[in-house]
This record gives sequence, C-alpha cells and structure tokens, in this order.
Amino acid sequence: MDILIIKPSSLGDIIHGLQFAESLRSEIDNVRINWVSRELFAPLVKTCHTVDHTHVFQRKGSIYNFFKLIHEIRQTHFDWVLDLQGLFRSGILCRFAHADNKAGRSDAREGAGWSYQTRVPLPDAGRNAHALDILMEFRRLFGQTPSEPPSLRFNSKLSDNSQAALGRAQAKRVLIFPESRREEKEWPHFQELTMKLLNQTPALQLVWVATQPTELESNASDRLVNLSGRTGIEELPSLIDSADLVVTNDSGPMHLAAAMHKPVVALFGPTNPKRFGPWGQLNNVLTAPDANLAKLLPAKVADFILQTREKACGLLNGATTPAAVAVGDGVQPRVDGVDEVCGVFGQAPFAERGSELGDLVLRRLEVTDVGAGSDEFLRGHRVKCPTH
Repeated sequence: MDILIIKPSSLGDIIHGLQFAESLRSEIDNVRINWVSRELFAPLVKTCHTVDHTHVFQRKGSIYNFFKLIHEIRQTHFDWVLDLQGLFRSGILCRFAHADNKAGRSDAREGAGWSYQTRVPLPDAGRNAHALDILMEFRRLFGQTPSEPPSLRFNSKLSDNSQAALGRAQAKRVLIFPESRREEKEWPHFQELTMKLLNQTPALQLVWVATQPTELESNASDRLVNLSGRTGIEELPSLIDSADLVVTNDSGPMHLAAAMHKPVVALFGPTNPKRFGPWGQLNNVLTAPDANLAKLLPAKVADFILQTREKACGLLNGATTPAAVAVGDGVQPRVDGVDEVCGVFGQAPFAERGSELGDLVLRRLEVTDVGAGSDEFLRGHRVKCPTH
C-alpha cells in the first residue's frame, strides 16, 4: 500500500504525523510511506525509519518549484493521499496527486477541504484535543482505532565535531533546548538555570542545543557543552538518544524527545499543554504563572528538577496508572522510565519512595476518576525502565 502524507511543517506537527504514520506501519503489512516536507525539516524526515521517500517542498521557492513538486508527486499512483496540514498549498498538492482515495482534516482551512472526498472528523474533544489525538483519528480510515504510537526511530549520526565536543559520557547528560518558534514561548532564564544545575549536581553534563549561536559563560564548567549554532537538524535524534533527560520550551525538540520516549521536562507559558504538551508526559510540564514565562523563576524550575525528591521522581514519570491517565477529554499513554530518571539525580527508585509518592502524583494530576485501587497500585508498583 502506497500512502502519500502531506505535512510540510512545523517540526512538532511533523513529529506527530510521523507518530501516526509509524502506528500504521506497525499494524499494516507492506505499507510504503511517502512524505511531503518543507526543505527546512526534510533532512530529519529523511532519517526517520517510518518514511520511505521524501518529497521536498520549497517554502520560499518560485511557482516553478511548486509545479515541479506537483509533477514529481504525479509520477506515482497512490492508494491513499492524506492531507494532514489542511491549508491551501497542501490541498493543491492533494488535488493534483494520483490516488484511489484522498482524505484530509475536517477542520481544514483556506479551501483545502475541496481537494479530497473524505474529511476525517475531530475527536470527541474537538479542537481542544491534543494535536496528536487529532491525527490519530486518521487511523479509522484503515480500520484501526486510535492507539498509543510506537517510539520513533531514526538513522541519525552525530557529526565528528559534535561527537568531539560531547566527549565520552562520564556523567548523566541533560540536553537544554532554549528556543521555540515564537518568542513568547521561550523561557528567558535558561542560562541561570544552567548555572544552578551545574553548581547543585556535580554528576551532570549539560548540553545546550540551539539553531542560533548563544554565548555562555566560557569558564562555567567543563561539564557545560555549548552546541548552539553547531548542529544540523538531522543530528537531533542522536543527540536526544544520547541524553538522560531533555529540558525544553514548548517546541519541536520537545515533541521529538517525547516521540522517542525520552524523559522530558517542558516549560509552558501561553500555550495549552493539554493540546500541545509532550505526548505521554503531560505531568512533566511546568506551567508559568499567568501564562507568562518571565514569571517562572529559575529557582522553581531547578527545584522542580532536582531539589525535591518527590518532584524529581513524580513529575518526570510519564505514568501514574497501570495503563493511562485521563487528561481533559483525551487519554495519554503510559511512559515508563521513572527509575531511570530518578537515577539521573541520585534519587531512590520508585518502589522505595513509599506511599506518599503515589498520593503526591495523584494530587498533582488532580485525577479523581482513575478507578478503584489505582492509588494502591502506585504505591506498590515498580515501573521498569525501557530500552532505548
């Protein structure tokens, strides 16, 4: 079965689309995934095991480039074309593709919905559903119900320069991604947090990763590695895979780390984590007062990560029930690894935390309908670390 997926941008949306596509590949035999990606993100898409072929959309290219892309797409007859973007240009690409079936979002804009016969309804939560939940509804076209997506895998390699800068891992590694697509989503205190973490936890190596070069205190520590402005997007999976923990804003790298089942601590301001948070790890989100990231103090973030044992173990655990935790109107899957994360900070494993940890996690999530016996399960269950 040949499927063309049109999802050119942004990075986080592409990651969600890849998770949906991988869920199809894991359950349907002989699926071949073709992808339309903006040139900025194409190097990452090409490294993903999920994708067999990538068509590159030149976002700022000429009309000639756009017609050339249409001609390239029309060389293949697809079983399905899925417009996961739902905008004018993605609708045009869908319209001119050769396919037996075409489908797109029911909330498509800019007239894109006229390009396909089938419009996939939103989940019960509507536009308030998590972005991945919305895309997982496309599974119903193939006789599948929405489910927890498998971990994404990539053929990604670090450059020699990046590998040399990181050196051999002699400490637990924490990646810091200080950027986001919009300025109001960027927490302004990452440098101060970096100094706090270095001073409070000698066993950590901190690695800054950003698209733009950032000046850090050069004499801060030999445990601080500054890769800002020095890595390509295709290196991100390898960097994330090498880390024990990822600290981010609401950003593409946050979604990538969550999709790789890597523990994440995410800092949120004006955006809603129930819609845009790290999939499976919504209780790893620290939300700023008044939705203003400037009001989220470095001391509180450092305390969230390091100083309080209950926070370090509870908040970095993506799971609080045997199967899933109700979040809004959707369901977030369990993410294992609490013992691994506790180990990053020298904390006792989950099974040794006692009954107060189960109570703490339930209180923090404000879950009242997890079912009888769930708190007893939390108190006695040791969550095993996954293999990455």
